[in-house]
Amino acid sequence: MVRTMVDRADQRSVMLFYCNQTWDAVTFREEIEVLKKENNLKVIYTIERPPDKWQEESGFLNIGILKNI
Repeated sequence: MVRTMVDRADQRSVMLFYCNQTWDAVTFREEIEVLKKENNLKVIYTIERPPDKWQEESGFLNIGILKNI
């Protein structure tokens, strides 16, 4: 959907909550980073079992994470 928005030059703000068990399980990371630069896209990665020194959200997506955004 985000790719279609970029292709159509749609500049609406988009917030993507992308939840995975591990960082290695996150697919399309490179494409998402490109899309962030091409559109008004904010990505919130939530990793259930984050790697050491992970600075972003961890665990399951919950109301606490939503309130922090």
